Amino acid sequence: MRQRVKNVCYLATSVIETGGEKRDIPICALPAGAEVMEVSVEVLEDTTGGNSQCVIGTEENNALFLNLVDINSTANRHTSSVKYTTPKPLAININLTANKATTAGKIKVRVLYFVPSEIMVEY
Repeated sequence: MRQRVKNVCYLATSVIETGGEKRDIPICALPAGAEVMEVSVEVLEDTTGGNSQCVIGTEENNALFLNLVDINSTANRHTSSVKYTTPKPLAININLTANKATTAGKIKVRVLYFVPSEIMVEY
C-alpha cells in the first residue's frame, strides 16, 4: 500500500507573563496549508492580585482554539480539541485579559502543527 503523509511537524512554544492589562500577542506564524493538531496552555506561575483569562485564535476567528480559559492557577491546563487547516498564511494569537490588580503570573502556550509538505510512503 502506498500513501501520502505529512512528514514535517513543528512544536512552537511561547512563555508569556500574564500580569497587567489586556494584551493581544502573536504566538506562532503558520504557512498556507498547515495542519494545526493541538493548541494548549499550561499555567507555570499562579496569578497574584487578580484574575486572568485568555482567548486563543486566528485573525479571522479570535476564539477558534480556546475561549475565556482560566489561567490563574498552576492546577489549570487547557487543550483545544479543534483541528484546523490554514487556508492562507496566518498567525495564531493569544488575547490576555487581566484586571489592573494582577501583578504576576506566567503561562506556556504550545502549538503543534504539520507543514503542508508530503512524502509518499509504502507499507
